Amino acid sequence: MVKPTKKEAEKNKSEKSKPSFWSTAPYILIPLIFGLLIAFQTGLLDINEFKEFFGLLDKDGFPGKCAVNSCDTGVCCHNTNYDSSIGTNVSVFAVIVPASCPCPEDTKSEPVGVDNVAPGGPYNICECLEKSK
Repeated sequence: MVKPTKKEAEKNKSEKSKPSFWSTAPYILIPLIFGLLIAFQTGLLDINEFKEFFGLLDKDGFPGKCAVNSCDTGVCCHNTNYDSSIGTNVSVFAVIVPASCPCPEDTKSEPVGVDNVAPGGPYNICECLEKSK
């Protein structure tokens, strides 16, 4: 058996000591992925803002952000609810939507005002259409 030369021995030793990218990638990528999943689940990161940052979504155009009708806002036009704080029934005549969204289908197409005070705003105030008889 031929004994390797000193240079060949050093070359073989240095090739074995260098870790390849694929041998270290799992130690970097797996904790990163689990960290992001935990951050999204706990609310530290918003998935829509994350997608928007990486250009996966339009700023105003991703599905589910803009209401199609007033009920999508959580309040239906002309719905009557009992308000215990004032002790009477209250009818809904307007709804609010994010300022970047158009008014819902069952409201007038142009907003009647803007709410700059409510948290998360500004919001457009959209007046409900006349109730059909």
